[in-house]
Amino acid sequence: MIKLFPNAKLYVVPCSVEMHFFNSRSQTLINLAAKTINDKLKIFSTKILFMFIKRKELD
Repeated sequence: MIKLFPNAKLYVVPCSVEMHFFNSRSQTLINLAAKTINDKLKIFSTKILFMFIKRKELD
């Protein structure tokens, strides 16, 4: 994720978003999605971090 989002402040994203990125071969789409994540980062950061913690607990 770090390579895809060099300017992002938070690299953890929901599973569905991860799959969308990794299944896409379009760099433009990835860049657009990364911009969208950065634009909405403050709104989703708490929820995303909670999901990340829950996923780690299951591992």
